[in-house]
Amino acid sequence: MQKILRSGFGVQMTKSIFENMNSNHVKGLLKDKGFCIIKGYENIDRDQLINICKNFGELEEYIDEKKKHKYSGHKHIFEVDGSQEKNAVRGRGELPIHADGGLLKKQIDVIALYAAKISGMKFQGGTGIIDFKLALEEMPPHLKRVLEEEKFETLGLEEPYYSNASSEDWLHIPVLTDLGWTKKCVLYFNYEDEKFASWKTRIQGFNQNETREFFTELIKYLKDPRYCYLHFWKQDDLLLMDNRRCIHYREPFSKDGERINLRLQMKYDD
Repeated sequence: MQKILRSGFGVQMTKSIFENMNSNHVKGLLKDKGFCIIKGYENIDRDQLINICKNFGELEEYIDEKKKHKYSGHKHIFEVDGSQEKNAVRGRGELPIHADGGLLKKQIDVIALYAAKISGMKFQGGTGIIDFKLALEEMPPHLKRVLEEEKFETLGLEEPYYSNASSEDWLHIPVLTDLGWTKKCVLYFNYEDEKFASWKTRIQGFNQNETREFFTELIKYLKDPRYCYLHFWKQDDLLLMDNRRCIHYREPFSKDGERINLRLQMKYDD
């Protein structure tokens, strides 16, 4: 195995090493290292991907997407295909920093992303993964205080992904949840261009300028190379990340690039 950041955050391994590890070993590795990238798979079909991921817990179902899904019979796989022009969950625009599950009130412990088709993506469309555990431990007090003490509210805007959340208007999601070994972060950072946003977040008692300044400073801090790894996708990459330790984001890419990732989400049984 090869470590990715100097801090020890993230590892890369071959398919053979990964397949010789049992599920508890992989879970422990993800908890300790945050994420792993597995190289060596070729043209995994959807049933194979499900068989790999179901070992780590209960698979999330994308119920709202059943009728829209290209591939019938794969309710556990969400295809992030870059089919939309602007900023959207499935689009080519930015997807700001976030953790999965909060807006839909789902417990998501592990996220799997498989690069089903990648072309023209040498230096665009990367996935950023942030070691929030370490970042929180070393966070400047004035930023940490806001996360711990202030009330954040998020509004889901993009249907059908966040239609349930939107029906309840602004949703208060506790930003930090103490798990004992770390504090899980569930925070939806704002889009640069609200016109194409999938969600928006406000902080009670903060005006727009204060909110913008807070997020700008926090983003700069979190994207420091000590805490953040930016992964540029190659065909057949398989990425697993611990959604309790990590927060993540997507960088935009142009329409001359093709990036089809298959996403699965898992909830631990224990």
